[in-house]
Amino acid sequence: MRHWISSLRVRLMLLILIAMLPIAGLTVYSSLDLRQAQADASKAEALRLARSAAATHASYVEGARQLLITLSLLPEVRSLDGEACSRRLAEMLKGFPQYANLAAVRPDGDIYCSALILVGRVNVADRSWFQRAVKTRAFASGDYQIGRITGRASINSGYPVFDNSGRISAIAMVALDLRWLSELGPTLGLPEGVTLTVIDRNGTILTRHPDPAKWVGKALPDALIVKAILEQRHEGTTETSGVDGIRRLYAFTPLVGGQGTVAYLYVGIPSAVAFALANLALSRGLAALALVAAGAMAVAWLVASRSILRDVNRLADVSRHWAVGDLDVRTGISAGGEIGHLARAFDRMAGSLKETTVSRDALLAEVAQRRRAEEKLAEGLAEVQSVNKELDGFAYSVSHDLRAPLRAIDGFSRILVEDHATRLDGEGKRVLDVIRGNTQRMAQLIDDILAYSRMGRLEFRFADISMEDLARSAFEDLRQPDRAIRFDLGPLPPARGDRAVIRQVWDNLLSNAVKFTRPREQAVIEVRGRIEDHQAVYSVRDNGVGFDTQYAGKLFGVFQRLHRQDEFEGTGVGLAIAHRVVHRHGGRIWAEGRLNEGATFHFSLPTGGDGHDGS
Repeated sequence: MRHWISSLRVRLMLLILIAMLPIAGLTVYSSLDLRQAQADASKAEALRLARSAAATHASYVEGARQLLITLSLLPEVRSLDGEACSRRLAEMLKGFPQYANLAAVRPDGDIYCSALILVGRVNVADRSWFQRAVKTRAFASGDYQIGRITGRASINSGYPVFDNSGRISAIAMVALDLRWLSELGPTLGLPEGVTLTVIDRNGTILTRHPDPAKWVGKALPDALIVKAILEQRHEGTTETSGVDGIRRLYAFTPLVGGQGTVAYLYVGIPSAVAFALANLALSRGLAALALVAAGAMAVAWLVASRSILRDVNRLADVSRHWAVGDLDVRTGISAGGEIGHLARAFDRMAGSLKETTVSRDALLAEVAQRRRAEEKLAEGLAEVQSVNKELDGFAYSVSHDLRAPLRAIDGFSRILVEDHATRLDGEGKRVLDVIRGNTQRMAQLIDDILAYSRMGRLEFRFADISMEDLARSAFEDLRQPDRAIRFDLGPLPPARGDRAVIRQVWDNLLSNAVKFTRPREQAVIEVRGRIEDHQAVYSVRDNGVGFDTQYAGKLFGVFQRLHRQDEFEGTGVGLAIAHRVVHRHGGRIWAEGRLNEGATFHFSLPTGGDGHDGS
């Protein structure tokens, strides 16, 4: 896959495709803009059709009201003569085909007069139109119903007939046949696929174009379009699925009767029809764009093959010659442009390589010589490590063997002082004190040498250490009641190491601080800590006699001292032990100071999780 994309021709094709993307985006944007305009136009057209149908319905309702007023004034109706009234209404019905029936009803709901022949007693006291007309004493329309006389879907309206005293003597009734709504679709010239539907206030379909027989009478209050209409309850538009599941652009409007809205009429235009022009424009635009892109890529492929790739292949062929050592071959490309510049750079590079090439034998000899030097260096390092181990062992043995004669000298000197003091004059006692003092210093020196040697062989036990507790404990053990020493211990980060040997580091550094501040009336020892470069760094600062900075490198060597023995006691091994301990923990130790201005000793240790192996 990567090799395929790395092809120059393929990359050129991709560039062309990328260049076509803005045009494709503009085409799609234009199509979407056209689609929105068509949606708005389709909704407007559907709303126009719905309003036209609603206006026709309103004219029928008004016609029914005018007809009822006329019926209420007929002598045959007012006389309550059923037979004469029925004949008159039957003649009138022939002139009004939009009505399913004309009738008159007594106040108790019994029909006493009908244009259609009555079969038995018919009572309509339970009908909404009758109840409203009686209650309001005015024109009233009812809900969708199946007529008990006509047996057809209709919306009935009633109008009260008053006697001379102003009481209701009858209710004149007309039944508006809803078949006219089914015929309204062809009358309005609805395009193919467009639906016209009327529902009552409960979501029951009163009529539908097309396929009225399939849908009329069905109650579908949960259909998406029906729910949208019943929730809004006034004129509007939407895009949703119809009762048949087909997505359309809908416009709807209420049908008003005598007491307000009696039904809702909506017109639906299929989305496929509404967006046909936009979809066609998008398809044609993308097809034309694809043809242009294909043509451009074909031309680019040919140009790349005949010009660019020819020179590139020549450069590749020359590089293969160079790979086998033939540096006399040149590209021979003299064209301008980027390829020409690259070819001339290749030729110059070949000349430089030829001038500076070292023979393979000489290179191999140099490599072999370096390997031998590395091997000798490794052998030397191993020998040094062995000698260091032998020196540590020798120091340990010598120090251990010197303990016995020193103990004897010190013991016999003490016996002379304690048991034969009366036989010695002042000079003899002084000499014995000098002997005892030097033997004790020698014993301390041997102990320090043993400790230093032991630090080279000791196996550390690493654990997390609370350095604050360790430093505080070390100072408390060194505190001198007869001296004024201010010990300032700041927050110290924890470290990881062998607690016992790290305690020796604190002992050595703090004991030096106590010792070298002896000349000060008020000694100050400050201990601080911080995290730096993933290591914990600790500092011990004092206001003692300090030291000359030029001798800082000697401080951590064995037996190295910057002061005379009669000034400050010591063996010169303590700082060497501290240096070895810190080094084996993976840290470092260093010092800063000025003569008569104090000294600061720093050492670093790994924090938790960064422990050294102690080697």
